[in-house]
Amino acid sequence: ITFAPTSRPRKVLKQRLINLKSYLNKNPKLKRKLLNVLEHMPNLKQRLQRVGEVKSDQTIHIDLLKSVADLSPDARTIHNQLITEIEKHTGNHN
Repeated sequence: ITFAPTSRPRKVLKQRLINLKSYLNKNPKLKRKLLNVLEHMPNLKQRLQRVGEVKSDQTIHIDLLKSVADLSPDARTIHNQLITEIEKHTGNHN
């Protein structure tokens, strides 16, 4: 059985492995025993080491708006309302 990268079972398993990794870091004796077993399975060891790491080639790109004029009329109205409310709460009246 294979699951899509964004499927819930994969996410749950990944989180469990991250928690296990953290637990093993707190228990060095158990970690040493597990590493001895994993020495006989280098591919699995390598994959487990990568769990929870951020891949350097996966960068998040955020396109910033050049100006409010680029927004649709509805979005511009919402933007202006948000700015007004933020200014009310921060006391920042430009």
